[in-house]
Amino acid sequence: MPKSLLSLRKVRVNDAPLIAKWYKDKNNVKYMSTVVRCMKNTPLSLRKEIKESDSNYERMFMVLKKGKKQPIGQAGIDELNLYDKRGEIFFLIGDKEEQGKGYGKEILKLLLKEAFEKLKLHSLFATATVNNLPSIKTLEEILI
Repeated sequence: MPKSLLSLRKVRVNDAPLIAKWYKDKNNVKYMSTVVRCMKNTPLSLRKEIKESDSNYERMFMVLKKGKKQPIGQAGIDELNLYDKRGEIFFLIGDKEEQGKGYGKEILKLLLKEAFEKLKLHSLFATATVNNLPSIKTLEEILI
């Protein structure tokens, strides 16, 4: 199996402006959950969210691509319930140049490893808007 071009690192407060930029992009927003779409998602509000993030409830990551200086996306596991050992996965390839290259599958595999090997979760769920066909296809290919 070829080595992954992608890796995950914990989200940092200084990532907030880049995440805010991705969250304001109309092509990204149309595929996001209602909860995320209804939030302000300014650099300031995202900095606060990152600072106050509870690792017992969510794990947020930036997606890094080998050879690229700036992250290409964001991913994570939220709705974490460490007692029942379950959570919800999410991912976004925010960098326009990197969208449509199949990286969703790699990100999903990295999240599965994090969830099942590191966090020892027993179950995961994911949601995708009806119009988000690339995410639906990725989820079906990897999870079903």
